[in-house]
Amino acid sequence: MELQLRVPPERWCITLSDFYQFVSVVRTLWKHGRVPEDPARPNPFHSDPTHGPDLYQVNVYYVKPVTRDAGGMSYALIKHPEGLPCQVFISHAWAEGLFELAALVSQGWPRGRHLHNLYLCLLANPQNDVGHWLDNLMPLETPFAKALQLASHVLVIPNKSISIYTRLWCVYEAYLGAQCGKICIMPTKPPAWLRLKYAVQIVYLPCLVGSVLGGLWQLFPDETSDREQHVDLTMFLVVVLTGLGFAMLGLAMCLCSKDCRHRLRSRLRLLHSLLVLTIALVTIPWFCLPPMGSSSWDHFLHYFIPFALLIMNACRALQLNECVLENLELSQHANYLRFQTLDDASCSNPVDEERIRQSILGHEADVDTAIRVLMKAGAYTEDLRLAHEAGYDITGKGNTDIIAKMEMAALLWFVSAIDTFAAIDACDRGPWMPALFFAAAISVLTTIGLPLLVWYLMRRGQHKAVFAVNVCTTSAALGLGIPLLLQISNHLLHAMCFLERPRMNRPCPSLFSMLMLAVLRPCLAFGALICAFCGPEPVERLQSHVRTMSNLGSFTGRMGTGGLSCTSFTSTSCSSLASDSSDEEGHDEEGRSEPSGSDRDLRSQKSDFYGSVQEESL
Repeated sequence: MELQLRVPPERWCITLSDFYQFVSVVRTLWKHGRVPEDPARPNPFHSDPTHGPDLYQVNVYYVKPVTRDAGGMSYALIKHPEGLPCQVFISHAWAEGLFELAALVSQGWPRGRHLHNLYLCLLANPQNDVGHWLDNLMPLETPFAKALQLASHVLVIPNKSISIYTRLWCVYEAYLGAQCGKICIMPTKPPAWLRLKYAVQIVYLPCLVGSVLGGLWQLFPDETSDREQHVDLTMFLVVVLTGLGFAMLGLAMCLCSKDCRHRLRSRLRLLHSLLVLTIALVTIPWFCLPPMGSSSWDHFLHYFIPFALLIMNACRALQLNECVLENLELSQHANYLRFQTLDDASCSNPVDEERIRQSILGHEADVDTAIRVLMKAGAYTEDLRLAHEAGYDITGKGNTDIIAKMEMAALLWFVSAIDTFAAIDACDRGPWMPALFFAAAISVLTTIGLPLLVWYLMRRGQHKAVFAVNVCTTSAALGLGIPLLLQISNHLLHAMCFLERPRMNRPCPSLFSMLMLAVLRPCLAFGALICAFCGPEPVERLQSHVRTMSNLGSFTGRMGTGGLSCTSFTSTSCSSLASDSSDEEGHDEEGRSEPSGSDRDLRSQKSDFYGSVQEESL
């Protein structure tokens, strides 16, 4: 115990690898029946290998015996006698399963910040004499509070057994994290096995099936001799549908409601998966066709078209799949929290309960807002709270797999650079060469600089880095998609004789394609950089204004045709307001508390706006 007195509480930490080793040891003991279930506190998931024994049982049958034999200090100080500075504070409930906890820590661990140390109360506190460290202390003087104040992140771990916010200590941790300006996050990143499962279903399997069918199609002779026309027409339809898929989601982001965008993502994911199957089907027959024209540019386009279309559709399908899975994961964990009111939270020690309630007295609305923002965005920061109070949609903006999305954006910019270098190689000389070299350099610098940009913005707030990655992905899709789809469609229209074949082989792309390559791509790269540094707030304001004008235009158009009465408009507006309010408050059907003052002000502002629109229209 002398060691426990000498090392300050904020250093009672273990590394992430230490935690996984601890879980591995307990799993072995659990398999051999040495961590049994407590009949007095039944755990219905005790035998589930994804859930395992709860932390009460792990404490009784492993942590206490090990630490008692070592001298009574905590498990963390057995591993690191000098202690480790707290970097990530784990906020959780002991009723959860240890294996469930380990999986969620892995999902939610903040990546890209060189964070290694965590504070977990089970392993940080000396469990054989824990009362000595908690009794007669105000909440701010406890080891929990001191460790949380040093940490940069608070990782909130929901579980399916009990809402952690029925524990008053977890409520206090949410309060303290908000007051100290900590980054609070939930594990909303989908599990790796689930992402791999869907990736196989929507990309890898369609690609394999399409390739096999395409090879069989090429092996069997086509008696009608129309194979070339069928392949060209199929490839052209793929180009058109790919462009439509990108355009539809872009318009929906500006004009549609959140629920509409979620439904559209699911349908577009299926569309791009079918396009991957179609591209794989015609790739082998396409390669067996002779290139149209003898120039190096024609040859490049002929062999580049299938790969480019496959990469664009596969990346888009995976991106949409990631969004769908993240939304499902966020919804599930928000449902696990089941936050209602602070009055429902309790503490096993009445003295601790009284002290905690006195500490948060007068700040109940702040705690309520912090938990609601966490449930809606997947994270809590001061910027996210301000955006929520300003009425912006923060759903899923706080936590996502930034690294995977960054890799996808970098891949698209890399393919853009290949396309530009191919144009340089085809032209060889001419007035466009300096501009093409500049565009290629910008694409390469964007590919290389994107990780540095994300690393810098993560220090300013994770939601800013998420926004930057989304902007860079969109700009890459536009920068690659628009020029490439135009080049491909022009090439295919010539092949199908819908356009007159050029009288002589052109060594370079058309003038319009050159403008797209040399002007559009650098402009999109610079625009994405500016948007990334400005942050999500200006874009949110612009999107909100566009949606408002779209709704107003739709209303005035229907009023002009006599197709909508004032009464129906009012009811529609009220329905929209009810939907928005329910969204902002995080699913009222789960029985949560009344909205905070900021939410009521926001609802009042929306009602005033719709009321003024109605009066002006009348």
